[in-house]
Amino acid sequence: MSVTSALRLAEIDTVIAIKEESGDVQWFRAFMAAQRKASPNHRLAGICGGEGLFPYYAMEGASAFSTGAVNLVPNLSTAMWHAVTTSDRTRINAIQEQLAPLTSLRSKPGRSIPVIKEGLRQLGVFSTNACRPPLTELPVSECAEMEAILQAWRYVGI
Repeated sequence: MSVTSALRLAEIDTVIAIKEESGDVQWFRAFMAAQRKASPNHRLAGICGGEGLFPYYAMEGASAFSTGAVNLVPNLSTAMWHAVTTSDRTRINAIQEQLAPLTSLRSKPGRSIPVIKEGLRQLGVFSTNACRPPLTELPVSECAEMEAILQAWRYVGI
């Protein structure tokens, strides 16, 4: 989406936020700057898709993040929020390191949602890891990766 199109959306009263999850921090920066210039009381909240990128988006004006990872490890997501809002760079780095295996597994094409569903299945929240087409369940090897990630988180102090 162009910044111009996003600014037009910002004019609609019922649009209250914009979520950017492509990882294009430059686009987000340009949008937030253009919104501030267009209206000193810019109305749209900027939301980052994923806590791993939240530190960088927060520097550009993001006020929140959204991620599927919070369903698996809410304490890490909460810890990231506190670390970013208190500018605790050491803590941010430690949390990003703890999230890295999940981020890597989710970054594979078509895996973002299936990884979270598999994690929820392994935690006993869901009885299945079925996804709506065109997405599919994770291959057995990636289910094992998800299991290892969850196991590692059980032993990490947050």
